[in-house]
Amino acid sequence: MKDFDEKLNEIRKNHHLANHNCFAYKFEKEFRFSDDGEPSGTAGKPIFKVLEFSGLANVGLVVTRYFGGTLLGIGGLVKAYTDSAKITLETATTKTVVLQKKFELIFPYELTNIAMKNIDFFGVKVINTFYGNSTKLVGEIRLNLVDEFAKTIFENSLGKLKINYL
Repeated sequence: MKDFDEKLNEIRKNHHLANHNCFAYKFEKEFRFSDDGEPSGTAGKPIFKVLEFSGLANVGLVVTRYFGGTLLGIGGLVKAYTDSAKITLETATTKTVVLQKKFELIFPYELTNIAMKNIDFFGVKVINTFYGNSTKLVGEIRLNLVDEFAKTIFENSLGKLKINYL
């Protein structure tokens, strides 16, 4: 992820005396983690496991360590990075973002009632409506409802409502 890599480079620059900037991220279906010079499997993977079990999505976390060496031992490193990740997530401010899909719905005037009932039922956010020979409504729907909305509106209108995703 370009945004994460930019932020990671900024952290590395700001903490240029640090021995390790270990990280993990998961965005959509993409994920990555790095031990950044720590013994294999002792930093990035434990951080990633904390992210996986956090219930958060689209998240990245960097743990910066100034001291190098293995005085903690393998188990101690794993515990230190796991605990750091947990504490960070417990104290971090999170933001809930509901992913939306923008679309336009084109329908003849006589199907307005059907269209509006479905729009209300699925909680569609109406952005704009244009009236002419037919009605064109531009809206946004929750991403996880897109398929069900399309199927329902198609069935309720006997295939007369046309959806174009923008």
